[in-house]
Amino acid sequence: MVGVAFWLAVVIGTGFGALLFLFSGSVAAHLGDAANALAFQAIAWSAPFIIATSVLRGILEAKRQFLLINAIRIPTGTLNFVAPLLVVWLLRPDNELIAWSLTLGRILTFFLFLFFARRSAPYSLWRIKSMSGSAMLVTSGGWMTISNMAGPALNLVERLVIGGQLSLSFVTTYAMPQEIVSRLSIIPNAISIALFPELANNLLDRTELSRIYVNCLGAVLVLIAAPTLAIILFAHEILTLWMGASFAEASSFALQVFAVGGLAGALAQIPFVLIQARGDAKFTGTLHLVEVAVVSLALVVAVASWSLAGALAIWLTRCILDAAALFLRARKFAQLSFGRESASKILLLAVTLACIPLTWTDSLLPRVAALVLVTSLSAVSAIALLRSRTRESI
Repeated sequence: MVGVAFWLAVVIGTGFGALLFLFSGSVAAHLGDAANALAFQAIAWSAPFIIATSVLRGILEAKRQFLLINAIRIPTGTLNFVAPLLVVWLLRPDNELIAWSLTLGRILTFFLFLFFARRSAPYSLWRIKSMSGSAMLVTSGGWMTISNMAGPALNLVERLVIGGQLSLSFVTTYAMPQEIVSRLSIIPNAISIALFPELANNLLDRTELSRIYVNCLGAVLVLIAAPTLAIILFAHEILTLWMGASFAEASSFALQVFAVGGLAGALAQIPFVLIQARGDAKFTGTLHLVEVAVVSLALVVAVASWSLAGALAIWLTRCILDAAALFLRARKFAQLSFGRESASKILLLAVTLACIPLTWTDSLLPRVAALVLVTSLSAVSAIALLRSRTRESI
C-alpha cells in the first residue's frame, strides 16, 4: 500500500510538473511577464518531489517520528528563505536562478525524507506487489484534497467578491485580520498531525477513541482559549499598535469576528481529523464542496446587500455550521462524553464565551481581568490534563 501511494504521488506530481512546464510560457504571459517562463519551468521540476515528499512525511508521522520531521522541516524551510537571498547577494537578482534555488531545496528535502523514511519503516517503496489499494487511495485522497482546498478556494472567492463589488481597500480591511487569526490554526493543525495516526489505528475500540478524542479537544481548548480571547478583547489596541489608528477603526470588528469563528474552527479540527482518520473522507469532502458552492452564492448576495458586514456574517455562519456538522458526524466514531475530568475544560469554554461581551466596554481593567481569569483557568485545565495523562501511563 505504501509503495502504491508513493508511486501514485510521483505520477501525479510528474503530471502536474509536465503541464506547468509545457504551459509555462502561457502562464508567464498571463501574469504579465513572458520572460519568467524559464522560472516556471524550473519550478515545474519540483512538482513530483513536493508531492512525493508528502507521502514520505506521512510514513514518519505514522511512526510518530515528529521530532525527526521537525528536525528536517525547520532547516529545509529556512533554506527556502535563505537560498533566494544568497542567489541575489552572490550572483544577481534573476527569477530563473531564484526558482532553481527553491527547486533544489525541494529536491534536497525529498531525499532527506526518503533516507529517514526508509530507515524508520520496513516498507518497500520501489516494489508494488498489488494495485488493490490504488482505487481506495485515489478516492480517499481525492476527497481529502477537496476538503483541504475548500478553505483556500473560499478565501479567494471572498476576496474576489469583495474587491469586485466594493473596492480593493475593503479587501485589505477584510483580509488582514483574517490572516492574523489564521496563524492560530498552527496549534490545532499541529495536534491533528500527531493525532491522525493514533485515531487511524483499527485496534482501538470506541471507548479508547472517545478518550483520545475528548483529551485532544481539551488540549486544543487549553492552548487556544487565552490567545483567542486576547485578540477579541484587545483587537483595537492590537491593530492600532501594528497598523495605526485608522486601520484599527476599520478592521477591529472584523478581527473580533474572525477570532470567534477561529475558535469554532480550531475545535472543529479534532472531529475533522477523527472523521478522516476513520475512513470517512467522503463526508468531509462532500460537506466542504457544498460549502464552497453555497457560500459563494451567499457571499454575492450578502456583500451586495450589507457590504463588508455581510461577508463577515457569512464567514462566521459557515464556521459555526461547519463545526456543528463535523461534531455531529464524529459521533458515529466516538462519544463526546463529559465526565468529572472534563469539568475544568467545560468551565474554561463557558467563561471564555461569557467574557466576549466585555469587548464592548472601553474600560481596560475588566478586559485585563477577564484575560487573566481565562489564562488561569487554562493553566488549571492544562495541569488537570497532564495529571490524567500521567495516571494513564502508570
